[in-house]
Amino acid sequence: MRLIRTLAIACVAIALLSQGALAQELRGRIAGVVTDDSGAIVPGVAVTANSPALIQPQTTTSGSDGS
Repeated sequence: MRLIRTLAIACVAIALLSQGALAQELRGRIAGVVTDDSGAIVPGVAVTANSPALIQPQTTTSGSDGS
């Protein structure tokens, strides 16, 4: 009986302590709009994110609305 109670308490403790891990996400997001010097939206621009933490640079192209 004592073993079952100990296992039940351990399972509840693990379940409660692991709730923070569910909020973690393995990816990030950068949002913005590409504009020129006059403030006009520029579609089709290559955007590259580079960081020492990245294995390789991440590249995308801005959409028709500049995002």
